Amino acid sequence: MPARLVHHLTASRVAAAYAIVGVIYIQTSDRVLAIISKDYPQYQSLQTVKGWAFIALTSLVLWVMLRQRFAQLQNSLDAVSHAENRLRGALDAAGGL
Repeated sequence: MPARLVHHLTASRVAAAYAIVGVIYIQTSDRVLAIISKDYPQYQSLQTVKGWAFIALTSLVLWVMLRQRFAQLQNSLDAVSHAENRLRGALDAAGGL
């Protein structure tokens, strides 16, 4: 499977999972807030806290995921650089380049 297609599928899966989790979270938390809030002003303030919590949590998860992917990319680039240096050394030793 070509690398571009794999990345496209991975991005699509992440986006779909985010959408599903977001919808489930919003629906469930709205129902819970409606049950536990005593009046409309309390409901409004709880909705605000809920929104900020969702943003904070999803931002943290996104940060962790991106950090892992960037670390993997850096490791791959380091491996390619190391392989290139070994190839250059071998070619120099063999009288090439």
